[in-house]
Amino acid sequence: MNRVSRCRPCVPLTHPGSIAELDDGLRSLDRSSRIVLAGDYFSFGSTNAALTSGEIAASRLTVTLEAQQSN
Repeated sequence: MNRVSRCRPCVPLTHPGSIAELDDGLRSLDRSSRIVLAGDYFSFGSTNAALTSGEIAASRLTVTLEAQQSN
């Protein structure tokens, strides 16, 4: 069974300070957790922002997992 959902192109609507609020939320997360968030909504709605966010999340998770393995 296959299903393809397509959304019309869009960008996040933000208000002054919303990026700082998202950044504060990300900084408040437990760095030792294996749960890491990523997405273009953490900066500017674009493919590059989504890619960069995913790379940063993967890097953080790698550091966390390596630290947990060494303990």
